[in-house]
Amino acid sequence: MGKLELLAPCGSIEAFYSAIEAGADAVYLGGTAFNARMFAQNMDLSTIKDLVNYAHIRGVKVYVTINTLIFSSEWDNLRQYIDELYQAGCDALIVQDLGVAHYVRGNYPDFPLHASTQMNIHTLAGVKELVRLGFERVILAREIDIDLVKEMAKENIEIEVFVHGALCFSHSGNCLLSSSIGTRSGNRGQCAQPCRKTYQLYKGNRQIGEYQALLSMKDLMTIEYMTELIQAGVTSFKIEGRMKRPDYVFTVVSNYRKVIDQILENKQPEVNETMLKKLRVSFNREFTKGYLFGEANHLLTNTSKVNHQGITIGKVFKQTRNSVVVSLTDSLSLQDGIRIVDDQNSFGFTVTKMLVKGEPVKEAKQGDLVTLNVNPVTSIGATVLKTLDRQIGDRVESTNRFISISGFLRIKPDEYLSLTVSDGLHKVETLGPKVIEKANKKQSIERFLTQIKKTGDTPFNFSEIKFDIDDDYYISVQALNQLRRDALDKLAHLRGKQTNRKYLSYSTFKKENQNPNQNKGLEVLVSTEEQLHIARKLGIKTIYYDIPNYFDDDFSQNIPVLQRIGDDNENQYPIALIHNLSQLSKTVQPIVSPYLNIVNSDSLAFVKKYGVTKAYLSIENSLEEIQLIAKTKPDNLSLGYVCYGRYDTMITSHCLIAKALGFDHKYCQTGCRMRYHLQDEFQNKMPLITTPDCRVRILSHKVINLSGYLGDLNQAGIVNYLLIFSDETGEETERIITGFQKVINGEIGFITIPQSTIGHLKERVG
Repeated sequence: MGKLELLAPCGSIEAFYSAIEAGADAVYLGGTAFNARMFAQNMDLSTIKDLVNYAHIRGVKVYVTINTLIFSSEWDNLRQYIDELYQAGCDALIVQDLGVAHYVRGNYPDFPLHASTQMNIHTLAGVKELVRLGFERVILAREIDIDLVKEMAKENIEIEVFVHGALCFSHSGNCLLSSSIGTRSGNRGQCAQPCRKTYQLYKGNRQIGEYQALLSMKDLMTIEYMTELIQAGVTSFKIEGRMKRPDYVFTVVSNYRKVIDQILENKQPEVNETMLKKLRVSFNREFTKGYLFGEANHLLTNTSKVNHQGITIGKVFKQTRNSVVVSLTDSLSLQDGIRIVDDQNSFGFTVTKMLVKGEPVKEAKQGDLVTLNVNPVTSIGATVLKTLDRQIGDRVESTNRFISISGFLRIKPDEYLSLTVSDGLHKVETLGPKVIEKANKKQSIERFLTQIKKTGDTPFNFSEIKFDIDDDYYISVQALNQLRRDALDKLAHLRGKQTNRKYLSYSTFKKENQNPNQNKGLEVLVSTEEQLHIARKLGIKTIYYDIPNYFDDDFSQNIPVLQRIGDDNENQYPIALIHNLSQLSKTVQPIVSPYLNIVNSDSLAFVKKYGVTKAYLSIENSLEEIQLIAKTKPDNLSLGYVCYGRYDTMITSHCLIAKALGFDHKYCQTGCRMRYHLQDEFQNKMPLITTPDCRVRILSHKVINLSGYLGDLNQAGIVNYLLIFSDETGEETERIITGFQKVINGEIGFITIPQSTIGHLKERVG
């Protein structure tokens, strides 16, 4: 069994110290830019350097997140940032953007890269591709199961999985829902969390159920499955929570630490109710074992409550004008956080005063009737939840995490006082004053050793001290203290600067050079055979088809669209529209879809090595960013942009349709392609498409319409205009295609489409 790692989130400096004290082997944190948690406190470069030094002294690694998409306009700042992180001794970068990975591997070949879960690596082929690209570690998509993890762990790469915390409804790196309703992009670390909002499901015009949080996932908890994860070959166990409080970090990390250590000591892990209670009160939206361990489809989401549920500690017994009386089923202390919930209302507050039998108390116990001086809008029998246990929070204290060291003390006449210390990897020697003062009587060797062992608030602890001492000579306490301080300072300096970097080879998939794309102008993506036939009739030269159970071997005109998410297979395509890393190497001439998230020219340089000659840029690019990309793009690579249609805002492995219909599993055979839609609280309608393997695609509520901007796009460097057809009728399809053809021919300036948008063309996402 190799070295295992417990990896903790640090969204603040306080959380950083809590993680280390709780026993984390490594921490991950973000800077003030380029990270997927831009609303966490985060750290500036100076702070990161200090924290890296502090962590390294204590044997803890620090990984820095650059797990967002980086626009071309930000590239100069990014280069400087990466260089400073490299110089600071950060142990690895966590990256999403293929261009960032390409740049780092080319310029810092010994700077370890971890593939973010935002890369959505969910197939064995994807893992193998990362090995070829010189990645040290892959952070797996949270939708894969334990059997696939076992296969992936056989590859020459470290495997990291999320074991605790919040889950995304969409496959990570594939969510555009937040940016579709505003300018806050999940791919840019500014997700507005629309998955925690309420929605209504419709089948046609028929309402199914009430408004609920249909996209709100429960929180992941796998502490009871750590043995299976270790046996599967997982290297790093990741806890989510860079937006959480320091006490959450301490509680979760310390409990997973206990379980992992028990397993490593060949003991039966003790996951008891006390431990589970601590995890629940720290934060939970109800817990799930997730896709990792085959959670049933209907148990993955909590559609009724989206916030922290804590633990139930009682019921409302009585309410007066200025107070509420609670019958406790668990303890309650001052400064605890509680929430009172009934069918209509939810009211949270911190307990600052409480009475039992009319007397003020600091703590109330199970069975007590406790009076709280608040007046929530609630009802008798309402549930009382504890959402913050101050006693747990107050226990964010030292766990005596010491670095064990050995020492050798030498006191010999006419020689300099000498202390050598070693942590097993580093060895330092310090000298004190020359030993010349003879004592009036023999000195206590134990006194010398005891003084040297006083390591105080340093992270070091002497496991043994050997010595060669002439006890006829006197050494002052001050001299011994200074000797020890100098030695430990030297050792701390060496440990703080240490890095374990190694060169990993970087080679992309070898492909023959492809002929540059010759077709320019309109291209279409169709979802039905009727749409395909109309596109052919209207003279469209390149048609991408995403039609279930349809195959056309005339690749000169009709090009298949590979599934966004799917299992590995042996199919090799001469040409296809692809969406992810593994598909690049499995297609002779891949055409990049907008879902590969290309937002800079370095990403284009990367995909060109795979034979790409045409790439559709991400719809999160503005016109200004498109111009910058086009100026520095590789030669013989044409650029395209989505100019019409609804696009995928999410793709998910959870079937909300099956759950709403009352099925325990999602393979319900209801044949629901294009018959359902979601409606949000503003009455926006988002069509749903199910894939052949029962994943769900949530389409944008508005249709992109850039018919009036084709000239601007062309001047910016776009030569291919993609029209995406989903639920359009044959008549609508013909009207849209002919309308765009007329715009291109100069017959009209634009076409009018109800409920349409120009997307982010004029306003870049944050």
